Amino acid sequence: WYRAQAYRAYNQALGRCIRHPKDYAALFLVDSRFRESRWMLNNISKWIRNNAQASDDVNQSVRVVDGFFKRLRGASDGNAPAGSTAKHEETQQKENLLCGLGCEKNAALCAALERLHEASMLSPEEPMKVNAYAKALTSIRALKYEVTSGAKMSKAGPDKVQHVGPSMGAQIDFFLKH
Repeated sequence: WYRAQAYRAYNQALGRCIRHPKDYAALFLVDSRFRESRWMLNNISKWIRNNAQASDDVNQSVRVVDGFFKRLRGASDGNAPAGSTAKHEETQQKENLLCGLGCEKNAALCAALERLHEASMLSPEEPMKVNAYAKALTSIRALKYEVTSGAKMSKAGPDKVQHVGPSMGAQIDFFLKH
C-alpha cells in the first residue's frame, strides 16, 4: 500500500509540474532501490518512464539537471555573452553543487559525511546506511547555521534536524571533536 501511494504521489507531482509542451520538471527519488532494481522504475507512468534514470550519485544528477536548465535558459535568452555560461558551468563542476546552499562553516562536515555516504554505497551489506547518509547530508547542507552538536540535532526539540537520528548525531559529534 505504501509503495502504491508513493508512486501515485510521484506521478501526481510530475503531472502538476508538466502541463504544457514547453514545461519541464525534475523529480529526484533518493532511494538506493531505484538504482538496484529496474522493476521499481517500471511503476512510473509510461509517458515519462523512458526519461527516468537511476544514478549512483545525487550530486551528479543535480549537475545534469542544472546543466539542462542552463542550456534551456540560454537557448531562450540569447542575451548571454559567448563563453560566459561555459566558464560558469566549469566553475560549478569544480565545487559541490549542494554545499553552497547552507552555511559554509559546515563544508568540512558535509565533505566527511559525503565520504561516509560514498563508502556506504560500496558496502552492499547495509543498504539502509546509504539512504541514511544521503538524507542526513541533504538536511545538513540546507542548514543556515553552523553545526556545533550532533546530539542536539538528533533529539526532539527546537534543534532537531530532519533525518539526523541518535546514531548519526553521535557520528557528527565524533567528527566535530576530532
